[in-house]
Amino acid sequence: MKKNANRFFCTLLHPFTRHTEEPALRTKALSQRETVLAHLRRGEELTTTEAIERYGCLRLSARIRELRVAGYPIVTRRFRGCDGKHLAAYRLTVRDKP
Repeated sequence: MKKNANRFFCTLLHPFTRHTEEPALRTKALSQRETVLAHLRRGEELTTTEAIERYGCLRLSARIRELRVAGYPIVTRRFRGCDGKHLAAYRLTVRDKP
């Protein structure tokens, strides 16, 4: 019973992370979400490469999904890089959450 209560509590505190993740991973994801959101709020686009280099965020698409679920209007621009690989750049369509 206690284990289920902890899962429910973790879901309430961190609705974007799975309850099976370690607390340190939940904190890291939360920090990355805040960092990505701050970047997007400045009106700048963010690519996966930039997220890795600037913020150490290896799962940008996961952070973007979490922000979309939270109601942030983020659009994706897909393009090909110099090497022909498919890439995506994300930006916020308005300055803040609706």
